Amino acid sequence: MQNNQLLTKTLVELIGNCNTYIVYHLLEICDLIDSLNTLWQGLVSALHCVETRLLPLLLLADPTRNPVASLQEQCVVLLQVQPEYKLVGIDNKNTANEACRIRVYIRGIRMATGVGKSQKLAKRDAAEKALIKWRVVFGSL
Repeated sequence: MQNNQLLTKTLVELIGNCNTYIVYHLLEICDLIDSLNTLWQGLVSALHCVETRLLPLLLLADPTRNPVASLQEQCVVLLQVQPEYKLVGIDNKNTANEACRIRVYIRGIRMATGVGKSQKLAKRDAAEKALIKWRVVFGSL
């Protein structure tokens, strides 16, 4: 809006005593340009939100997708390293509500901790969480 006011003042000074009809339409054009700039900034913000928050969730929502394989592929292709999974613990061992906890590390950075009724499910949960956190830690590589 401040740029618009400066532009308006400049136009009025340049035009001087010209036809007020022309000045009026030039001011309307300045307002339109300001509105389009605001709209563009909103679209850029929306695109950033979709890329960083919505898209990773949609990719993980595919039931045929294997997050452990996806994380493995992403690590090898982009970082040339293997993700490392470590068993943190097993709660309530030998009961129906047994819960395993597994952490996944990439380049020594703890990415996520997964929990599941088996080590396989805990590893899958850890990989899903690590994929979501990927962009925050490693950027878009």
